[in-house]
Amino acid sequence: MQKLSFAMYACLLAISCTLVLDRSASAVTETTLHAFTNGSDGGAPDAGLISDSNGNLYGTALDGGAYGYGTVYKLTHSTSGWTETVLYNFDGGTGDGAFPDYDLAFDAAGNLYGTTSEGGIGWNTPVRGWGTVFELTPSGSEWTERVIHFFVYGYRPQSGLIIDKAGNMFGETGGSAKGAGSIYEMKNESTGWKFGTLFTFDGTDGYYPNGGLILDDAGNLYGMTGSGGAVCCGTVFEVKHGANDTWTESLLYSFTGGTDGGFPNAPLVSNGPGKLYGTTMTGGDLSCGSGGCGVVFEVSLSEGIWTETVLHSFTDTPDGNDSSAAMTFDKAGNLFGTTAVGGADGYGSVFELMPQSGGEWEETILYSFTNGDDGAYPSNPLLRGSGNIYSTASGGGQFGWGVVFELPGAGQ
Repeated sequence: MQKLSFAMYACLLAISCTLVLDRSASAVTETTLHAFTNGSDGGAPDAGLISDSNGNLYGTALDGGAYGYGTVYKLTHSTSGWTETVLYNFDGGTGDGAFPDYDLAFDAAGNLYGTTSEGGIGWNTPVRGWGTVFELTPSGSEWTERVIHFFVYGYRPQSGLIIDKAGNMFGETGGSAKGAGSIYEMKNESTGWKFGTLFTFDGTDGYYPNGGLILDDAGNLYGMTGSGGAVCCGTVFEVKHGANDTWTESLLYSFTGGTDGGFPNAPLVSNGPGKLYGTTMTGGDLSCGSGGCGVVFEVSLSEGIWTETVLHSFTDTPDGNDSSAAMTFDKAGNLFGTTAVGGADGYGSVFELMPQSGGEWEETILYSFTNGDDGAYPSNPLLRGSGNIYSTASGGGQFGWGVVFELPGAGQ
């Protein structure tokens, strides 16, 4: 199952933009930091943002750039506002990647890593290559790119990368020897990067891991598959790191596509041992849309058993539909996330869930996108920093090719 992209929502309408909504007693204002033109700056950002210690923002644009195959960009803040700089233009072909559509990651030395969904091996075929893992190394104001892995036939990457304390990286592919996807490691050895497959799915434990992985303190990996499992509609899984660098997969939960949710397409988040949180694209309130508009859920461990609890079921209007990006916690334990569509105007929303006494969660819509200058289809993770929320929307904006946006004061 592929990540939602701008191309899936290409029919854009020119409508007015309402930038202020009430949030309880206060107001949340959406500010556009950069509107993509699909020219030299890139277009259709299909990934979230990361930041450095100076508060600069980094991300990827799926399209545009010097060669039309996407960019890695940086946004720098000054008293005059935010300025975008392109760090790298992908040129495709057999020697480079094309179309970066997942989140970047920093290592301890300040190098950037990411994946592209095309380019490399198989470029001169209709599939335009099976994708790459790339590294960007800074030297002063310049950045040098090199491809550190070319994916082979059928093994297209389905996520960005996460990096452990030793500097090893982990990601997901849509292919495997069993045809249902795999988890891989890029091991940081003295002789260079070494690619290895940690686990392959066979369908009974899920089809097509996607969206991304998370790590716990013991080095175990957690993620979701977009379909398959014991029922039909995706899974939550753990890949445990054992002795002698062995890895063992466990199925923690299988979605039924009913009120529990179905077809997840995002990474999990955690706020402590034995507590995982995520979203699904369908299921929940089955009167919403065709098969439900998705849920926010918790999968928690108690006495050796993992149990799923639905925290919120989306209703399309006014709260959103199809949540397909990682959520984030604030220090108070509130959850923030996005929906790709739905909301007050149908173009997606940013929501907050606050835990209440008795185990209930209360949802507040912080912002609904209008497909005007504010953007549309925010299907990417949120970044909290300096009391604000930052992210990208893959459509809308002044030029119709997406935006980087800020919700000031919303990420306390």
